[in-house]
Amino acid sequence: MRLRRIKQTLENNIAHLNYKREYLSGNHPGYLYTDITNLKIAIEKVKNIGLYVSLISEIETSIIFSTSQDEIVLTDGKEDTRLKKGLEVVRSGCYALLMILKEHYDEKEDESTIYVRMPKIKDLEDLSKKSKVLHNAISQSILDPSIKGTIKVKSYDIGSLWIVISVGSILAVKLIGGIVWAAAVIRKKKMEFKKFEQHVKRLEIKTESMEDLKDAQKKQLEVSLEAEAENLVAQFYKGGNAEKTERVKYSIKLISDLMDKGVEIHPVLNASKEVGNMFPDYTNIRLIESRIHELGTGT
Repeated sequence: MRLRRIKQTLENNIAHLNYKREYLSGNHPGYLYTDITNLKIAIEKVKNIGLYVSLISEIETSIIFSTSQDEIVLTDGKEDTRLKKGLEVVRSGCYALLMILKEHYDEKEDESTIYVRMPKIKDLEDLSKKSKVLHNAISQSILDPSIKGTIKVKSYDIGSLWIVISVGSILAVKLIGGIVWAAAVIRKKKMEFKKFEQHVKRLEIKTESMEDLKDAQKKQLEVSLEAEAENLVAQFYKGGNAEKTERVKYSIKLISDLMDKGVEIHPVLNASKEVGNMFPDYTNIRLIESRIHELGTGT
């Protein structure tokens, strides 16, 4: 988990961790908890980033998590004490962590920045090779006057290896997002072809027929790749030509290969919806479809 993502999650939810609790006297004294809907959402967000998982699981057994109302009165003193102590540990701990993260990650990142998640690195040579392929994949497409792109490593983040890269313009980020999306589509097709090929092998088809099948799949993949590249060139460049299409095809192929090795490319955490939607959802990457209608419906 990136520390920047933890920082953003805490910034977005810290206010709701300051729960509202008020003592009520009278015939049925107790403690009134209000705005608990937002409190429960904030608690769940904190749990999802891996903080206080065990404690929050215990807090979630409280009665406030079994009601859909936005306020509730706790008349059981032991239940109130248990809930209050748990919430206070989470609130104070998250606040302290946020203060530390703000000291280390106080820079402002605009939308011309991308995050690259590298897979497990064996050694420096392995890192060098993957970084070189990544550089080639990006530079082939964004170092163009139409895109106004640049490549500058801003920093590294821990929690697996994340590289923060400035690419010079929002247009460059959008193009990279489009290339990553296309690469995921091509990768999916390759996986489908490979799966189908394995199925055919089990049927003991003649060798000649198998070679014909492989040739047909290769041609189909090239048609898809060409179409994806042409679509991106038409969308992002001023005046498309065969050279630009070939460069984008090269980028798509390299990114697709990097994805096979576990590389992920993301927009900044505070990216606009327009920019964020250019990038695939890696949690559902196998469900991705081409943005070109005729390809997405079954090329």
